[in-house]
Amino acid sequence: MQDSRSVLRLAEPLFEQRPTAAIGALVGNALFQIGQWDEGFAALDRAAELPASPHTRVDMGVTRATILLWGAGDAEAALQTIDRLRADPEMSPDDVVRLNTQYASILVNAGLPGVARAELEAATTSDQIHTKLGAAVAYTNALAMAGQTEQAIEAIDQAIATRPTKALTGVADVDVYVVAKSFAFTEAGRLAEANAMSEDGYERAVTCSRPLTQFWFSLSLGRNHLLTGDIATSLRMFTSARALGLDIGLRGPVRSALTGCAIAHALLGNVEAAEAALVEREELPPFAFMAPERALGDGWVAAVKGDLLEARRVLEVTAVEAVATGHISDALWLLHDVARLGAPEAVLDRMVALAATTDSAFATARAAHVMAMVANDLDGLVTSADRFEAIGAHLLAAEACVAAAEIARVAGHPRGVASLTVRAERHVAFCDGVSTPGLVASVGIAEPLTDREREIAFMAANGLTTRQIAETLFVSTRTVSNHLQHVFDKLGVRSRSDLRAVLDLGKK
Repeated sequence: MQDSRSVLRLAEPLFEQRPTAAIGALVGNALFQIGQWDEGFAALDRAAELPASPHTRVDMGVTRATILLWGAGDAEAALQTIDRLRADPEMSPDDVVRLNTQYASILVNAGLPGVARAELEAATTSDQIHTKLGAAVAYTNALAMAGQTEQAIEAIDQAIATRPTKALTGVADVDVYVVAKSFAFTEAGRLAEANAMSEDGYERAVTCSRPLTQFWFSLSLGRNHLLTGDIATSLRMFTSARALGLDIGLRGPVRSALTGCAIAHALLGNVEAAEAALVEREELPPFAFMAPERALGDGWVAAVKGDLLEARRVLEVTAVEAVATGHISDALWLLHDVARLGAPEAVLDRMVALAATTDSAFATARAAHVMAMVANDLDGLVTSADRFEAIGAHLLAAEACVAAAEIARVAGHPRGVASLTVRAERHVAFCDGVSTPGLVASVGIAEPLTDREREIAFMAANGLTTRQIAETLFVSTRTVSNHLQHVFDKLGVRSRSDLRAVLDLGKK
């Protein structure tokens, strides 16, 4: 494994005593890996004044572009750096291929994975080790974003096996490859493996004082725990990633950490903290990497405030943009959350079509869940719960069990209701403190809530007034009041505070 600090111990004194461009490129790259952006730029600037072969100039340009992208959050400047080198007549055909690969890698991280995939795929078959390895992480990410998870895992495994142990300028530490592999496992629905991989990587990063990879593993763990439903742990990891990212100057990528904080706070019912995270996020510079997922923060904050209509609108609009840029996995996540927030019919056809283009068990499970929701299919919902449980997505499994229990109640199957309720509570226990519309159940009452009553109950329990609910749903205040009275009668409560206590299944 490449140890950037060991590289610096050996190379920095040599660069001071007998400076060469090649050693300067090595030092600049190592400084980037440990999060010292300014020092890395200074080393590259000094090396640029020394005689250098075209190959070494490419090494320095790739590192400079990488710092510009991740450290400064300036994708345009990173692309311009590569463009200037591509226009240099001294570049060999192999140099140009490597530069083209780096350009495509920047496009993936700048929010355009669909545009860059073909170029990156060609690069992974190159005989040039720098070109092959330089493409691997971005190519894996682009494939995972498109839902091609088996190919993504195969690509990153080949890169890790090919990668030499010695330090290579312009090529990331091996743990950056592990982050990409963990991401592909997550998108495939292999959450337990993704978590184990990221936990091990996080420990290595802490032990070896590598803040850059520590940040990415923190972000990965936050995202994985969010998907399992362990929201408290997710919040802790996203909060850690936020602090670490700000400390080392990763202001753009910190936007993803703050989005995660907002989602977690919203699911735990901490509205003010969730809104504060979104405000802080918008004060940071724009950054397009995994940008579609930012809508999840906006959507869930709107939902926990009771504005389900706005939540669904934000998620649907962003899902369309996600498909256009090649973020198919994100589009499925966004559309699935639209369904979970009360509009499965609106997204069913798109989800089925998108899931058919992927090999992801997670994508298939999400689409099948929405099909069962729309069809009011008891067996389909039980199967969905089975699939989510196998993936490790306990919150989604709990919601599927709750919905199945409601159908069983209407059909007059008390044993099925009891079994599914126990199963739902087992999954909810893993998600301690979480509240979503899908967990709103009428367990233990004679007459179940209708879909409209469940929606209004969730909005009222989250603090919206009768007038606000009426304006959101485009109905009269009398209609809302009538529905609320039915909810109160069915649940045996007398006030909205009692309603919140009854419906907040995650906090029992």
